[in-house]
Amino acid sequence: MIRVLISLLLIFSPVCLAWETTCGKVKRVFSWSSGSDRYGLRATLTNLPESCTGFWIAHQDENKQFAFSMLLSSAASGIKTCIQYDPDLTKYDGMCKLNHVYIETKH
Repeated sequence: MIRVLISLLLIFSPVCLAWETTCGKVKRVFSWSSGSDRYGLRATLTNLPESCTGFWIAHQDENKQFAFSMLLSSAASGIKTCIQYDPDLTKYDGMCKLNHVYIETKH
């Protein structure tokens, strides 16, 4: 199931050469069901890059529910989580736009 979700996120992600990845445990997850702000989802990891204070996904982004589910389950279980982002894209409140998220297990 997780592999299917990861594959879907990768297939529908835009192609960009500047993507970077950071990994750590999920420290915080914020979710808004609606609102006038640009964030539908915000997350922080225990290991943040210097270029980002956290990560965000817009309300209207297609796979927001999949990313939220993965971040929430990894936060509850303490599993290492990796987030791909572009540090050069426009930031909001110091946060980088999340491109995709994946979970690394010890197996």
